[in-house]
Amino acid sequence: MAFRNDITINWSVSPRIITVAAPSTTVSLQDLDDTLRNLEAALPTAMQFPFILSAAGKNDLGGGLLVGITLTLQNAQLAFAARAGPSFIKCSVSGGNLVAVDSAGVIIDAISPAAFTWVLDDKSTSAALIVTASGAGADWTDTEKQQIRQRLGLDGATVSPAATPSLATFDRQLILTAAERTAIANAMLDLGSAVDGLTLRQIWRLILAIECGKTSGVDVNAPKFRDTLDTKNRVSATTDASGNRTSVTLDPS
Repeated sequence: MAFRNDITINWSVSPRIITVAAPSTTVSLQDLDDTLRNLEAALPTAMQFPFILSAAGKNDLGGGLLVGITLTLQNAQLAFAARAGPSFIKCSVSGGNLVAVDSAGVIIDAISPAAFTWVLDDKSTSAALIVTASGAGADWTDTEKQQIRQRLGLDGATVSPAATPSLATFDRQLILTAAERTAIANAMLDLGSAVDGLTLRQIWRLILAIECGKTSGVDVNAPKFRDTLDTKNRVSATTDASGNRTSVTLDPS
């Protein structure tokens, strides 16, 4: 169990706000689960409130693989403490899937926004965890680690060392090197004219600016959206008195 003393809960608002204090920028779902359950148990007044989370996962897949965690916040959201700016701080949630529902059970955003932070919530529909061998302080041997890397297609490993049958059975022909995986990802992101003449990489730059970048000019009908590094205007628009866009200039480069 990993209890974190930089996580607090505001029980008096709805949804409840779970805050990761500065300067922390990361939290794993396992640490979050352990900490929230500990805080619930330690706070007598928490008994008058509905429980704050439910979790599922860690089913054993064999060979040291476990199904990843899905943690559901009950009428609660996670926030990283607001920063002073002007630069944005990247924060992240790892280790499975984080979801949230409100007091009526309706799905809501699991992340509560805070000033000058943007949060990467790394979700997966097939989350999995790799665990060490049983026993206090035990870890994988170098041979076992190499077998796992091969099974997952990491590091371009193509030769199987002395292996146990459960870890040695894989198709060597399907393993890609790190460079090959990167090349495939870049080819997809930079596919020409994917949508309206823009590549996927360019589209994501524009979306990131609109959703997470600084804004200005809204009050004078000339809104501008900066990239998250604050180096340029990604989107510059002109709006009428009703806020409707009459012209838009994009800079996805």
